[in-house]
Amino acid sequence: LSGVDDDEDGELDDQQEDAISAASNARTPEELEAEIAQLGRLVDQAKAAMRHGPEKKLRELESVVKTPAVSERGEKLLIFTEHRDTLEYLVSQLRSWGYTVTAIHGGMKLQDRITAEKDFRGSTQFMVATDAAGEGINLQFCKLMLNWDLPWNPNRLEQRMGRIHRYGQDFEVEIVNLVASTTRE
Repeated sequence: LSGVDDDEDGELDDQQEDAISAASNARTPEELEAEIAQLGRLVDQAKAAMRHGPEKKLRELESVVKTPAVSERGEKLLIFTEHRDTLEYLVSQLRSWGYTVTAIHGGMKLQDRITAEKDFRGSTQFMVATDAAGEGINLQFCKLMLNWDLPWNPNRLEQRMGRIHRYGQDFEVEIVNLVASTTRE
């Protein structure tokens, strides 16, 4: 373990031993070897997946971003995702493609959320949000929404759509759901 200092006689203290023993559920040396082998296979699978280039959903998002409505007319696009790490990944990808992006997630203070909404109303073309933006925010000026992943509860999906599609709407909205066919989605 890096950063684990043993005391002068080479022994680990109780806290260090607890940290090491919590790293595995193995109860025997054989179980530990099997666990290490499984971890090695998982690392190999992850490396193989990374060699294949961008994931399919990211390529699909890129195709939506390159539609005339978004790329030529500069329509605003609201993207919902379930998880904050996915939100950060998408914000990073969109920025690397040269787009202006703002975000709303549950870890933000109210004032920061208000600022993000104002930025999106203004010159920012993309907003990536978790369900923290699923209620209490009116983004009716936005015509395009993409669900990166779908919530299990259909009411949450309806709340997401309600951000841009409301009573008295003056224009049609388009909602795209990215669904991976070989997953639970």
